[in-house]
Amino acid sequence: STGAGGITLIWPSAAGRTYRVLKATDLASGFTQVVRSNIMATPPMNTETGLAGANGSSGFYRIEIE
Repeated sequence: STGAGGITLIWPSAAGRTYRVLKATDLASGFTQVVRSNIMATPPMNTETGLAGANGSSGFYRIEIE
């Protein structure tokens, strides 16, 4: 979701895991920008807020297990 604080991502998480959020402005170029890393799991759901990425530009986000 989006709001005054930027983009909020919500995803299911598992105990003992850490995650990172990546961003791509063009899917053909891939997810090259690490927006946030070392995000500790908070089961059953993780929520990261205030994600704006580079220059607040729009894009595509992906969550990966570290």
